[in-house]
Amino acid sequence: MTGLGGACAAAGILTVVVAAAGAVHETRRRDTPTAVPRALVWTGVLVWAAATPTALLTGSPAAVYLIIPGSTLVAAGVGLNVLVRADLVKLLGPWRVALACSVPAVVLALARSPLVLSDVHASTATGWAFTPGPLTWLLALWMGLLLLVAAVIEVATAMQAVGPLRVDVVVDGVRVLVGTAAVFGLMVVAPWRPLLALVPTVVAVGLLAGWRTGGRRGAGRGMQVSTSQVLDRISDAVVVLGPDGSVADANHRARTLLLTRVSTGRPLGTRLLLDQELRIAITTDGERTVTLTGGRVVRVRVATVQELGYPVARIVSARDITELEQVRAELHELACRDPLTGLRNRRHLGSKLVAIMSGAASSHQPLALAMVDLDNLKQLNDTHGHQVGDRTLRAVADVLRSGRRPDDLVVRTGGDEFIVVMPDTSADQARERAEAWREHAARLGHDGAGSLPTFTLSIGIALMTPGMTAESFQGAADDALYGAKSSGRDQVRLSRLLTTRSPG
Repeated sequence: MTGLGGACAAAGILTVVVAAAGAVHETRRRDTPTAVPRALVWTGVLVWAAATPTALLTGSPAAVYLIIPGSTLVAAGVGLNVLVRADLVKLLGPWRVALACSVPAVVLALARSPLVLSDVHASTATGWAFTPGPLTWLLALWMGLLLLVAAVIEVATAMQAVGPLRVDVVVDGVRVLVGTAAVFGLMVVAPWRPLLALVPTVVAVGLLAGWRTGGRRGAGRGMQVSTSQVLDRISDAVVVLGPDGSVADANHRARTLLLTRVSTGRPLGTRLLLDQELRIAITTDGERTVTLTGGRVVRVRVATVQELGYPVARIVSARDITELEQVRAELHELACRDPLTGLRNRRHLGSKLVAIMSGAASSHQPLALAMVDLDNLKQLNDTHGHQVGDRTLRAVADVLRSGRRPDDLVVRTGGDEFIVVMPDTSADQARERAEAWREHAARLGHDGAGSLPTFTLSIGIALMTPGMTAESFQGAADDALYGAKSSGRDQVRLSRLLTTRSPG
């Protein structure tokens, strides 16, 4: 073994040790996406680097065959690493993997054939020398094509990389491209082929340098993150629409929440369409809440991207707020409902009465409002107790519900008072209904069950007139109620604003 041979053997042994440590380290980092491809690269470096010291120490040039699986693993690891970082692993379908593995599988199966290495003999520098056969050149072209595609993907990923990581990605892509060209050159130029023994050492140094650089810059700088990777890992749905409204791109959440896949009528042809309700709602930029076709509720933000004053794309981002809306609706329901009787409360009346009055005015239909009061509630509570008083209030609510029409609004405004808003009801009709409530209530205390004491109702009725506000409308009914109570209770009174001739 010459001095050069000793140096090559020492470099090979050192590279094998470092590569073994690197492979073990990567296999322990199972939670890191790039751990598997980096472990493949380290394993390939180990096998490739073992060729020279094995040949020099054993005197057998046959160790040169280790270069074939070693270089194949390095190329496969580099390519897989790029796909993982670019979030393109989903492209590795079974048939694509089988096709990619076919060339190295054939070469490895025929490794001892002259079609792979037509001449193998000893060398004092590396322990081996060889002349490539046609299958070796085919394998070299395969690896060169694989690494070239990897370099192109690296550069394409750099265009989407976040912040300063763009420079790192470009450097990686250039490094893969230069390394591929260098290895192919060593194969072509016969006098340079012994230098192939140093390639695994160079790769190992590059891997270590990249690891140390990532350690100094921080963990974030050691990873390449594309915009698509970031968007696919956030909970918001993001869609990019072309100028014609077609879906140009979408993250994973958008595909499940906002998009539907439809057939184009061509073999295996499908396309993504934006939810119909969403398409209608995003005609302008801004933020709004939209209920999708399937019933989900989303908060949507729309922004138009322009170049030279012309719109080139629209960005639609949406957050699913269905559960939040359900909670909000439940809280609103609780806030607008009387817990004792289950009727709507004064808060709900305040939000609805103006709209009901506006609808009646625009349709020229009569609108009546009855204010109902449980007579002598304080005396009833003092005599029978508050539990009996509460049961009586619930009984009044049941009386008012019993004759309720779909458009009626029945409200407990508090204490012993109730309000019934009756659309499309004349004064005579309102009085007739109120008398029915009063008589029904009077019968409940004499039903013989003994669960309720005898109680009566006083009712004041007002009819909406032009120029009335919600406050004056209720005030007119309240005046009528006051008249009923001051006249002895247990009776129905019409507002003095009503004429003897009902508008209905």
